[in-house]
Amino acid sequence: MHYDGSEYLMKLLIGTPPVEILGTADTGSDLTWIQCKPCKTCFEHTNPLFDLRASSSYRTLKCTSKQCKAIQDYTVGPCTREHDKCQYNATYGDGSFSNGHLATETLTFGKTSIENYAFGCGHNNRGIFGDSSSGMIGLGGGPLSIISQLGDTIQWKFSYCLVSISKNQTSTINFGKQVSSSKAVSTPLFQTADRTYYYLYLEKVIIGNQSFEYPREETGAQVQSGNVIIDSGTPITFLPGGEFYDGIVNALKEAMDVETVDGPDDILKFCYKTNSNIESPMIAFQFKDATIEIPQSSTFVEVDDGVTCFTVVPNRLPFHFSIFGNILQENFLVSYDLKNKMVSFLATDCSKKF
Repeated sequence: MHYDGSEYLMKLLIGTPPVEILGTADTGSDLTWIQCKPCKTCFEHTNPLFDLRASSSYRTLKCTSKQCKAIQDYTVGPCTREHDKCQYNATYGDGSFSNGHLATETLTFGKTSIENYAFGCGHNNRGIFGDSSSGMIGLGGGPLSIISQLGDTIQWKFSYCLVSISKNQTSTINFGKQVSSSKAVSTPLFQTADRTYYYLYLEKVIIGNQSFEYPREETGAQVQSGNVIIDSGTPITFLPGGEFYDGIVNALKEAMDVETVDGPDDILKFCYKTNSNIESPMIAFQFKDATIEIPQSSTFVEVDDGVTCFTVVPNRLPFHFSIFGNILQENFLVSYDLKNKMVSFLATDCSKKF
């Protein structure tokens, strides 16, 4: 995996003979799709489009296939006797979309080959993607994600380590392998009925010696489900606005004593003139049973020449939920155990092999 502008890209080999592709590693979605020939509308990227006709293992799925039925929310167009091909339409919160045909192919990881992997062959795609990205790699928990399709083969476990966005380095994602350490902290993982999103329960955000409790809809409500989605496909972190978010920002401003400036867009709310001598107070996220301290290199990032901004912002449309984004996950080994419903964090230099 490596960082490319605003996303972490993951390398896969697909087809027979295998062709290398790069896709956005996204724990917030299920369907893996790539841009395919022939392409009606495609975004530009450096790798060539996947040529399905050049692969001997490519098979378009029928409407009656179990894989097509598993993504009924994504399927489009009536199936007829003349056109018995499963069509999909995947859309995302930032307006990106892909539509095309659901198919199966052979995936290759190193020396390991996975046959009959269901994915989307996109013939009409739009979105904000880096020059190297060919599409999306779905790491969510739904039926067609790469995690669910591998399932028992990887014991429903995977882990990744995201390198710093400021370094031009690579790291790895592991399927099945878990790194155990007494220094790791673990928190429960919650999933809703559709299983796509991985929810964690955030209790409070700590700024120096002040703590800000995550607002609850019901006073004294028990922890029965999560309130924050952990998402490798979203860069910044979204938290509830209002008194909760304002309290966090005011505590930071008071401790840092900085000259605030306007950010490059209307999303980033707390920005200041870049100064390497400015130190932020300790910032920690306290999840249920697990508190992780986030380094300043992740909480404050220079987003424009001479402008540094807080990478946590208040919720806004189209997001109605909180998201723990990928910048705050930098240099943590993040391990998922879907069978035991746990997520673990271990502070790690992700540029090193683990």
